[in-house]
Amino acid sequence: MTNSLHKKLGLPLKSANVGLRAIGNTSAGRTLGSCTVELHSLYGKNSLKIQAHILSVLAVDLPSYTLIDKKWSHLLGLQLADPQFLQSRPIDIILGAAPAAFIMNEKIRKGPVDSPIAQSTLLGWIVYGSVNPTATKYSANSLHVSADEQLPDLISRFWDQEEPHDEQHIRYSEQEDECEAHFRSTHYRHPNGRYVVHLPLKDKVEALGNSLRSAQFSLRRVLKRMSTDTTYSDLYHNFMSEYENMGHMKHISMADLPEQHCFLPHHGVLKEQSTTTKLRVVFNGSCNTSSGVSLNGILHVGPKIQVDICDVLLRIRRFPILFGSDITKMFRQIDIDPKDWPLQSILWKTKDNSQQAYTLTTVTYGLYCN
Repeated sequence: MTNSLHKKLGLPLKSANVGLRAIGNTSAGRTLGSCTVELHSLYGKNSLKIQAHILSVLAVDLPSYTLIDKKWSHLLGLQLADPQFLQSRPIDIILGAAPAAFIMNEKIRKGPVDSPIAQSTLLGWIVYGSVNPTATKYSANSLHVSADEQLPDLISRFWDQEEPHDEQHIRYSEQEDECEAHFRSTHYRHPNGRYVVHLPLKDKVEALGNSLRSAQFSLRRVLKRMSTDTTYSDLYHNFMSEYENMGHMKHISMADLPEQHCFLPHHGVLKEQSTTTKLRVVFNGSCNTSSGVSLNGILHVGPKIQVDICDVLLRIRRFPILFGSDITKMFRQIDIDPKDWPLQSILWKTKDNSQQAYTLTTVTYGLYCN
């Protein structure tokens, strides 16, 4: 059944997520749910109850064209399940083999060649089969146009695309320009060379509400998993201990937090097959505060600065030798200005299992601007 018909009927929707396969074993999407619907005959008390799966679209309009009513003699006087079968209209319900076989009767009426066949069912007579092409109101024409003069231009554009470009002309949106201008005017460097940046706020921090409750709920969920999974617990504690030992997060008293602060819920992403970091703690900057606004909601996203892989592959073909390198904890090599630390607050437990507040001091994964 189509979703549009289901909404018109207002039938209760049951959960059903069924994958569909089409001709050639190609994917045809998944169902939106299912419902029970009862089909009634136009002429009597006969009915059929079916369990219908809901889809956005079932098929194209059928028949393909509106047909001319030729008054076929073998169809005269029949109580048709669809009296308007000659009109091209949308299909709202498709019966499967089992319900279709259940309603079929043995009576069949056939007419001349190139005329439809009538089949008796519990819901009335149905009409199917082919018709003479002259019975349609429309005709189909085929037109082929050759445009060979476009071929040189297409080849030229192909080779231009394959040519690596030394200079990239990047066009930023208005918000991306604002983010770039913010970085240029606010970043600075420590004497040791480390970069320090401010969070690129696009709205006032007063838009944020209370975030403590969500952070407490998230921490309880993490601790509950730790209590049942010792491997997860050890990796999580090691990660957070390293974070603190490297100075990437610092303990802060709840009383010392300014009025405008934001607690970020966090959870661990476990990759046991990883040869380096098997667990990484991710901080959820998209979690809404009590005002319905998240930290990510007031941050600029910034322009894309990564080079497309296609450009990289084109560029490296010009050199006989390539070098690859990896920067350890690359994001965390960039510090956040201390004024913005309270916006990156988290909850964690100390060795005596007491809940404590910390602020993250470096660029944090989980924020849109990073």
